[in-house]
Amino acid sequence: MSSRLTIAVVHTRRSPCRCHRAVLAASRVLGLRAILIDADRLPGDLDRIRGADLAFDVTDVWRGSVRDRRLVRAMLERTGIPVAGSPARVLALCDDKPAAKRRLRRLGIPTPSWRVLGSSFNLHPSGFHFPLVLKPAFGHSSRGVTLVRDVKGLRIALRKILSLGDGPAVTEPFIPGRELSVSLLEGPRGARILPIRETLLGPATGGLYTRKAKRGPDSALATHGSRVVAAQLSPGLRRRLERMTYRIWRGFGLRGWARIDLRLDAAGRPWVLEVNATPGLEPGSEFPEAARAAGLSLTRLVKRLSDSGCRISTPRHQGTPRITKEAIV
Repeated sequence: MSSRLTIAVVHTRRSPCRCHRAVLAASRVLGLRAILIDADRLPGDLDRIRGADLAFDVTDVWRGSVRDRRLVRAMLERTGIPVAGSPARVLALCDDKPAAKRRLRRLGIPTPSWRVLGSSFNLHPSGFHFPLVLKPAFGHSSRGVTLVRDVKGLRIALRKILSLGDGPAVTEPFIPGRELSVSLLEGPRGARILPIRETLLGPATGGLYTRKAKRGPDSALATHGSRVVAAQLSPGLRRRLERMTYRIWRGFGLRGWARIDLRLDAAGRPWVLEVNATPGLEPGSEFPEAARAAGLSLTRLVKRLSDSGCRISTPRHQGTPRITKEAIV
């Protein structure tokens, strides 16, 4: 990789996500030229990106919408500049929880049953088994994830999600158990599974890995007494998780880097909760911790991602969501 490589780092300036800082810090160490772009200023600032050799898209939301952040990736792809990570169509699939769950089911991957709710009316108690998890149908980083224990709590949490105007909500059974993450990093010989991590949730989390637990006011995890450690697994279970993870990587068309979040229930059965096409790069979070366990510092990790992004370029206009005039006005 040339020391004169220029990368465009696209992020949401008003978001608490600080992934861009990790990329910028690594870029300085690597001697790269970095251009920081606020996603909310796109497409107006696309001209600033056109001279870059590679784009890092760590957009959290675009103009207040989680659902529309895929359009940022699509705009970047249409410039013809290589974009690190998965293409926009894959990001859109992973952010769409019902669609991702349908894909998992088709691949034969166990995932909790789900129900899409677009209204808080007519929620009859007999239709639900509590406790359950409620989350936005479109999202990432555990945004809006809530553990509800009765219909009253469900109505309150559902109204809160629907008030955002960013789509319906999804319910799924709450699965008590171990919180695991399996990260993948693509290299010249294909995707490689990094050491599997387990998140030990502190008592303040209530057993649910929410956005608040990930991004507390002082630190991502320690604020709530949680920490990421090496997952102690039997050889047979480890092999099963690895086979599932590679099947998801291929079946979703993931590229660059990704993270699969899952729960092990009391019987030791794995249930995939999320497929994350743009896992966080903040120090202490699951993906950097998995990379560190594999001997990769954050700087070396960013270099790997840059190398992968330059090597694997999404063809211009291929597989990108249609960007309407209304979406970018």
